[in-house]
Amino acid sequence: MPLLLLVCIPVHVSGFDESQFQGAWLQNGVRWINAPRDINPHLQSGEAAILYFKEDHKFALIYCVVGRVPKEYMNISHGDPRGVFIGKWDVHGNEIAIEYRLVDRTVQIKGEKLPGPIQHATIKISHDILNFDKKTFRRSPELDKSAAGVVSGTP
Repeated sequence: MPLLLLVCIPVHVSGFDESQFQGAWLQNGVRWINAPRDINPHLQSGEAAILYFKEDHKFALIYCVVGRVPKEYMNISHGDPRGVFIGKWDVHGNEIAIEYRLVDRTVQIKGEKLPGPIQHATIKISHDILNFDKKTFRRSPELDKSAAGVVSGTP
């Protein structure tokens, strides 16, 4: 009688390596504004949304001002208003399920209580682009440290 040998190979159902999402993702289409030439002729800033995924499945959505000198650096401004949502994330197929709530806003709205209500949403994955809230995002490793600082509460 022939012996049948079954080999089980683990397969990642989503088809994506979750580590590829870890870090900061900058909203595409940021409108960059040049700083006055006497301050810094290369400095630019723009309002943006940033998605931030930590390896422990903690998630942040940061609405902020980003400063940059092209080809040198990019970071989140600590002197401008921002809103910070914190939650968790998990990959399901070609989507990332997120659960999050507003935990910090530089300029609080009258009557607003923090933390805010829990929200649920889905981020669509399309190759190296994430689609969320009618915006697209691209991976921006240069914002990793700055976004981590916002999430941990350090400048």
